[in-house]
Amino acid sequence: MMTLPHSIIRTPLLPHQKTGLAFLWDQEVPNGQSSRNLWATSPPGSSFNARHIITNKFVISFESLSTNTPLGGLLTDDRGLGKTIKAISLIGTSK
Repeated sequence: MMTLPHSIIRTPLLPHQKTGLAFLWDQEVPNGQSSRNLWATSPPGSSFNARHIITNKFVISFESLSTNTPLGGLLTDDRGLGKTIKAISLIGTSK
């Protein structure tokens, strides 16, 4: 598993910047596999396997999720929250 950010980045990231970097890194994953990071798994004995953390949609199995999820994203934090360091960290991490 990749450690974010890569050791080449010497500026310590704040927790919200690490979360943003993890999201950006997930968009770099081929074959749409990053889409599972938006799904919370259910406790044993539940009638469903996962719940989407944004839409609250429930699924019986991950296999029912589309594997053709388009990748990409927008980095639109407010001013001063570290868009530049996240972008630089993403570039450094992907090297």
